[in-house]
Amino acid sequence: MKCTQFVFTLILAFIVGCSGGGHSGAKKDAGQDGGCDPDCHVDCFGGVFCEAGELWVNAFGAKPCCSWDDSDFSLDCRFDEITSCDNGCLENVSENPRYMHVMQECFEGIREPNVHELAHLYPYFCEASLKLAGMTCYHDEHCRPSADENRLVCDLVVSKCVIAFRPVAPIGFGEHCGLENDRPGSYEDIVVSGVTCEWCHVLYDGKNECLRQACTIPCKLDEDCPEGSHCLCLGYIESFIDEPYQVCVRTEDYNQSSRREWLSCE
Repeated sequence: MKCTQFVFTLILAFIVGCSGGGHSGAKKDAGQDGGCDPDCHVDCFGGVFCEAGELWVNAFGAKPCCSWDDSDFSLDCRFDEITSCDNGCLENVSENPRYMHVMQECFEGIREPNVHELAHLYPYFCEASLKLAGMTCYHDEHCRPSADENRLVCDLVVSKCVIAFRPVAPIGFGEHCGLENDRPGSYEDIVVSGVTCEWCHVLYDGKNECLRQACTIPCKLDEDCPEGSHCLCLGYIESFIDEPYQVCVRTEDYNQSSRREWLSCE
């Protein structure tokens, strides 16, 4: 009976941990001895979030709490405030596909030491922080990132952001990288070194048993890419877990089903 009860407790602890908004372990009552529960902790998985006009990076790993009942994932996992938004956090985020890509694929799981490498993406979290033609500027950075598909530069004569041409696609952009098909199926939406180009976007196609691939170029924002392309965060083979790699992908939107169309098997 004791063995059965112990196993049941373990199963219950696992279920609570997987469904409790980041909590792991069975819920216990705090204050049994007048203090905090020494076993109480919140499992944190990095990433960033915006709340009350402040952009925070989360911790990674287990963080202590006092009581299972009073623990708050959004509060307990906060590690450091990385910036603030003058006009508050972006509203209606689910209607903004570019924000959703930045949130889910650029910052998801990112850890504090690496988050500052993507500081140029912080404006996507803030309301009214993206730039439009006609805004006052004193150098090009004041015109980035653009609120639409246009590339903006600063016209120093009038100190205004003006529309400029996107960069011209380099020779070989979007073409096969020259890699063989003997790559493992775990290669999916990442950047590796190509044979015919330095940066190669690859995605293994298990159905056709081929390594879909295309030569690409690095970027920071959509406007850094040739016309008809987006700047996407993909995994990089040499630093896949800790830091996403941004490259230009010729696609109409940010969905993986769309971006695979520009990758070829041969």
